[in-house]
Amino acid sequence: MLYSLPVPEESGFSTLIGNVGKLKFWGHEFSINSHNIVGTFNWSTNFNISFSDNRVLALSDLSNQLVAYSGIVSTISRVGGRIGQFYGMVQDGIYVNQSDYDQSPKAVDSQVGTIKFHDVNDDKQITYGDDESGDKAEIGNPLPKFTFGLTNNFEYKNFDLTIVATGTYGNKIAAAVEQGMANLDGPFNVMKEVKDRWRSPDNPGAGLYGKTTSGTSRERDIFHSRFVYDGSNLTIKNITLGYTLPANLIKFVSRLRVYASVQQAFVFSKYKYGNPEVGVDFNGNSPGALLQGIDYSTYPVPRTFTFGLNINF
Repeated sequence: MLYSLPVPEESGFSTLIGNVGKLKFWGHEFSINSHNIVGTFNWSTNFNISFSDNRVLALSDLSNQLVAYSGIVSTISRVGGRIGQFYGMVQDGIYVNQSDYDQSPKAVDSQVGTIKFHDVNDDKQITYGDDESGDKAEIGNPLPKFTFGLTNNFEYKNFDLTIVATGTYGNKIAAAVEQGMANLDGPFNVMKEVKDRWRSPDNPGAGLYGKTTSGTSRERDIFHSRFVYDGSNLTIKNITLGYTLPANLIKFVSRLRVYASVQQAFVFSKYKYGNPEVGVDFNGNSPGALLQGIDYSTYPVPRTFTFGLNINF
């Protein structure tokens, strides 16, 4: 496992590439090709599915875990676990009233009406450290349990139709875009769910968003489970419909086909921000292996319509 490590800048460099551990990857791929109907009407299908998993076998002698960061999002790779797991606090609601506040573990800056985190290490207080003294936990796997693709081809007389679909299942997405879209600590426009925030002990809201007074920024600046969404999706990548004119219809042309297609026709996903095919770091660059599945307002894949003409002489 090659990783960029910090070194004293007196050496003339800020980092060096070191071999800090060992990883194990394995998986299975299956493909099925079928001719479902053969005749005047033809229908064929290609289906493929890929399962994969991994384990961290060893890290350097310095630690049994490696924590990586991109903005507020952090991931952890532990010996015996998977690489790049989302790593953060677990939200337990909001301190709805004084009684709830008094009876619950709390951080030094907690208040009635602010976010309440789970006491993972059961020490009766909330701390944000990355080691076992803190209350962070693995809160999602950005890597899918499986990916799949499906292509159907149809032919009837001179017409042809192709439908291509792809998808993933079991992966999570860290919607880091919500750090700004749910910012209650300033004069910002926010998403509509924030209207159901904590307002008073008699009007505690839905238990996801706290009060708006200054100094209550923990719920946006600490990565936690509310940022993590289901990233499973099915995307209709392409639909193409074509018609081939009879060969003897036009002189000097052996084949003429007209077609229309649409790319990114439909996306079926529970992910609320439109594009489950995320993958940029805090600076807008392609992420490294340890920082997958992060959405810093990833630009959506456009839906494209194409009309064309194929001519063979």
